[in-house]
Amino acid sequence: TGSGKSIVANQLNINQASLGYKSTLVPLEMSAEEMIARTASSVSGMSSIDIFLKRLASGEKDLVWKRVIRQDKKIAAAGGRYTIFKPKEDLTIEELLASLHTYKSDLIYVDYLTLLKGADGEDQWRKLGQIARTCKVYAEIHNKVVVLLAQVTDEGKLKYSQTVKEHTSLSMTFVATKETKEKGYLNIELPKSRNQVDRPLVLR
Repeated sequence: TGSGKSIVANQLNINQASLGYKSTLVPLEMSAEEMIARTASSVSGMSSIDIFLKRLASGEKDLVWKRVIRQDKKIAAAGGRYTIFKPKEDLTIEELLASLHTYKSDLIYVDYLTLLKGADGEDQWRKLGQIARTCKVYAEIHNKVVVLLAQVTDEGKLKYSQTVKEHTSLSMTFVATKETKEKGYLNIELPKSRNQVDRPLVLR
């Protein structure tokens, strides 16, 4: 919790939309307004808290608005799209994927896994594995990328279910510590990288 999953996912959505992909982020924990504020923060460099709480001076508001419009134009020129889809009700992964299908997205980010309807209970590990398998099959059939955000332990192991990792083609993990937060970086590991180079990286 609070390690930066949503920030990383949001930035990936912005970057991929700027490259011409149609990307959709599903925030199950935060509101659409919070995600919009974070997006405006990412493209403007201003504080997401100040944007969300409407604490910007008029000159700062103009700067944020100008940079958001510039980013939107860049995405549109590349043929991309960035959608924030906030469900109005509790959805299973099957219901969520059905709801998103008409958006024809290239990438779908679900933030995050255990907040989906039906992702809890005594056999949670089994349910999470089934969710991952459903996403894998859906992605293969429809030629999409489905990204599931999840919490990991302090050792970088996936909480609740290792079977989720088994169904993935690529798994990226990071653990935010006091030191990494103070210095502003993340060590990204790749526990699973099918048909890809296993190359850990440091992200600023």
